[in-house]
Amino acid sequence: MKSGSRLRMLKTQRRRLAEELDLLPPGTNPSGVATLSRQLAAVCREIEALESSSGARSGGAVSKVDELAARRRDRARRSDSSSTGGRRFRQS
Repeated sequence: MKSGSRLRMLKTQRRRLAEELDLLPPGTNPSGVATLSRQLAAVCREIEALESSSGARSGGAVSKVDELAARRRDRARRSDSSSTGGRRFRQS
């Protein structure tokens, strides 16, 4: 497979994984979220390696995906702490 078509396929996979992560409802099983996040990170690393080896760089796309993944992680953490009622931080 040529690197150009491989890169196109990886970018499509990255977009699909990012959308899937972003659309997961709060309260989704954290292990499922972690699995998708790891897959997304692996695809992003592979894209970065391909782009650096071919000399082509698209800096904005990776940061957008990272932003989506971070937003999803933050939302999951907020729902986890709200489910405990914040008791984790209170000391009586």
